[in-house]
Amino acid sequence: MKRNNLLKALATAATVVTLGLAVQADASIIYWDQFAGFRQGSEIPAILDFSAPVTDPKAPASAFADIAWVSGSSPQSQLNIATYDSGVLGENPFNVNGSTSDTKKIATLTQTNRGISTTPTFTVDTPGIFRLYTNVARTLGNQISPPSPDASITNIRFWETPNAPAASPIPPDSPNGPGAGPAGGVNDDRYRLTTAGFGPVLFTFEGQLYELFFDLIPGVGAAAFDSTALGNDPTGQPWDPPPGSRDIWTLEPVGGGIGTSQVDVYATIRPIPEPGTITLLGLGLFGIAVGMRKRRK
Repeated sequence: MKRNNLLKALATAATVVTLGLAVQADASIIYWDQFAGFRQGSEIPAILDFSAPVTDPKAPASAFADIAWVSGSSPQSQLNIATYDSGVLGENPFNVNGSTSDTKKIATLTQTNRGISTTPTFTVDTPGIFRLYTNVARTLGNQISPPSPDASITNIRFWETPNAPAASPIPPDSPNGPGAGPAGGVNDDRYRLTTAGFGPVLFTFEGQLYELFFDLIPGVGAAAFDSTALGNDPTGQPWDPPPGSRDIWTLEPVGGGIGTSQVDVYATIRPIPEPGTITLLGLGLFGIAVGMRKRRK
């Protein structure tokens, strides 16, 4: 008898939970595109060579996909930004509903690192426009309102470290110990990105409230590490990034050669549960708890 009561309680709980989730079981398809680049004229000091202009009419103004430093010198190190979209045929959209999130890679930063003879420090603006659409063609008249912020700007500050390992800034609390930087080298380069435009941003689509947010995922030859050490590095900058910033460390080869490092930018759309759904889930869990209590008795 007790066993039958437990089974009934579990079945009731499962039914309640299923009903709560089934309210929005149908998938919502959201198409998207991303445009970004380095803005010419924003660099301080003016030591960068800009190339590969981003010419799409949807893109930010005065944006270029490539920068190289130091201007007029050889060899040069380079930084490239590549952006993606949901595809001409809509083969890579966000697929979400009231209980399911989805994540897409929207951009990649690739650094080609060479052992140049100088150690510049510079900043450059990186404007980006990320849009969401209801149609596969991604026409501006079919944006989801409100869209993610247009032309949000991420400021990048870059440190080119000395090629001599003894003079390179390795943070005192490096995860690889005192002899190696966060990316694993003895003279890792570093760039600091402001993350104020990374969200979250709230929007409603097909009656469901969602939040959109962004994240940085280091790839080959790169590491995300925010030092908490006190004091300044050899360039006079604080080790620890200020609030709203994040440090990316990239591997520079010792003794010449070329190093390649990548950092990917991801966007995630996540549903915000409605109060009714939360209540139903709570009732379901309550039913399970009651059944377990009866079983113990």
